[in-house]
Amino acid sequence: MFQNTLSYRRATVEDLPSICELGQVVNRLHHAAWPQLFEPNPDRDAEQAHWLKSLEGDAAATFLSCDGEIDVGFVTVHVAEERHCLLRPLRFARIGTLCVAEPMRGRGIGRTLMEYAERWAASQGASEIQLEVWTFNQPAERLYEELGYAVRSSTMSKPIRPDAV
Repeated sequence: MFQNTLSYRRATVEDLPSICELGQVVNRLHHAAWPQLFEPNPDRDAEQAHWLKSLEGDAAATFLSCDGEIDVGFVTVHVAEERHCLLRPLRFARIGTLCVAEPMRGRGIGRTLMEYAERWAASQGASEIQLEVWTFNQPAERLYEELGYAVRSSTMSKPIRPDAV
């Protein structure tokens, strides 16, 4: 099935069906870990609209990894500016999603996709790159740490009991 002829390129709108299909890999992982938060079967139109935002405009990009004619991974990234009276102004890039098809993991595809995203971010004038990783996803955490990412803050949550009011 896989040919071991990896190539990388910037994705286009024509790649949307493949990105949606690959995105289900990420969704299944998240839903399995947090079913109370992640939809088991997202609405197809909403899903396409979600991924389309990463394919259009100058402030976002998606990079795709292909093995021959088969799409095996992607990364989404966008640039933003943060301005707050207590923080220094910051132009940064944010990784939205990194996905590699399960049979292709461990071959450096995720690492290479992240390199593409980082080079694009630098070309957009970003001074840093940020991402969010769920604590249940230890393989992703390890990859990001190997790439030089460090925890800067943590998001915590707690369900509110309906009878708490």
